[in-house]
Amino acid sequence: MTPQKWNNYVSKRGDRIPIDKALLLCQRFGLSLDWIYRGDMGALPVRLAKEIEVLRAGETTNSIPRPKTA
Repeated sequence: MTPQKWNNYVSKRGDRIPIDKALLLCQRFGLSLDWIYRGDMGALPVRLAKEIEVLRAGETTNSIPRPKTA
């Protein structure tokens, strides 16, 4: 996956990430499909959810938008 394609997925300028790519991300990084597609952190491992929150807290207005929690 190219950096440009990934940027399109997270900035919602392109199509949604294909399910096969999303499943690979889940396996490799311990993510959940709910987080990838809906921004719901409920099924993420606690450690990963905390790391995401720390990263979100440090975002600036110029950052790429991240999925929001419900």
